[in-house]
Amino acid sequence: MFNLKSIITLLALGVFSASAAPAPGASPMAEAEQPALVDRQISVRVFACEHIRSQGACTTFNAPLGQCYNVPAAWNDRISTIINQDRQFRCVWFDGRSYANQVDDHLGDGDGYFNDRISSIRCG
Repeated sequence: MFNLKSIITLLALGVFSASAAPAPGASPMAEAEQPALVDRQISVRVFACEHIRSQGACTTFNAPLGQCYNVPAAWNDRISTIINQDRQFRCVWFDGRSYANQVDDHLGDGDGYFNDRISSIRCG
């Protein structure tokens, strides 16, 4: 067990480290030197399997919202089950890379003729 002296010492160290102030005369980092904050990109989760009824190998893609997402080469023209897991967004899929040849625009329900044809997805 911890003794009381150890606990008080740990608490005191925490207070001192939390109250540290910059040294007098120290200039703040120039704005150009500050690390840029990266916007968190919103993506839509799309579940896909190589066979119908979610059989065979399956994966989940994170398709960036409002952008064309080319499925990885290993999944190109291989998908037979596809389910939009974030149904508040509408997704469209294509049988060509980068929006070529729309196959269906109701990704949420998985209906449509798309067996082994999907190459890219756009959700928005």
